[in-house]
Amino acid sequence: MLFLGKLRRFVLTSRSFVIILSLTLVACHCIESNGFDRQEQQVASTSKRQQDSSHDTKPMTLLDDIAHYQWTLIRADQQEQSATDFDQVIAQAQAKFELNGGKLTATAGCNRYSADVAMKHGHLYTSHNASTLMACYDSQTKAESTLFNAFHGSRFYLTKSSDGMLATLTQVNEDLTLTWQGQATLESLYGKAKTMFWEIDPNAKECIDGSVHCLKVRSIDYDDMGIEVRKGAWRNFKGEIVGYTHDPSLRQIIRIKVYHTPNHANDYIYVYDTAVSLEATNANF
Repeated sequence: MLFLGKLRRFVLTSRSFVIILSLTLVACHCIESNGFDRQEQQVASTSKRQQDSSHDTKPMTLLDDIAHYQWTLIRADQQEQSATDFDQVIAQAQAKFELNGGKLTATAGCNRYSADVAMKHGHLYTSHNASTLMACYDSQTKAESTLFNAFHGSRFYLTKSSDGMLATLTQVNEDLTLTWQGQATLESLYGKAKTMFWEIDPNAKECIDGSVHCLKVRSIDYDDMGIEVRKGAWRNFKGEIVGYTHDPSLRQIIRIKVYHTPNHANDYIYVYDTAVSLEATNANF
């Protein structure tokens, strides 16, 4: 009887193993059959790991808070008067800066400035400063010279909206006061994005619901050397690629950033990064 009892348990365990193995194989087949499903699940998995590890992070610093926003200059005052050198760049929302990984990047609409930054005794200090050297309008040249030099030694005062989506940053350096408006970055809201590459057919396709706004796209994978190793199946994509403008005269391969947004109306946000390849179609000839 003892032997028969062990045999029954072995049979039941074996059957359970077969059932589990079968379900696993079916699930793997479904994911592999659609490259987008596989890539998007990787995005979701990465986002989940980031959320799980967020409980172990160090206390937030002022630089961490500043890095959560993209900043646009909205006001400049010098010796309690409006700093007129900034009038044009403020009116056209050209002066911007970001912090990422201890690196500051800024522009006043012409050249781009970068520097390593550190906070000491309440002041921001820059090092390894670098800038492009393009010819600019006189108004931009004056504004960017003042702006780039002002970061070193500045004090910053940050206030946030109740939901953290918007913020105001006041920068003070001697007699110059700059006021910046911040918009929360997608990375601060949803974690680090996954980079993907899509080929986009020049011709928009009719969607299942009759809409003509679907793009025909397929995913492309590259190895570490930048060599193409795989192309996915074509599919119709109805969503929005933020920052991308479709051109029916071009066949494009673009690099996009994908954010997993479990509490958003859509599960993913797709953001255009850059064009990897552009090919003119016969429509141009």
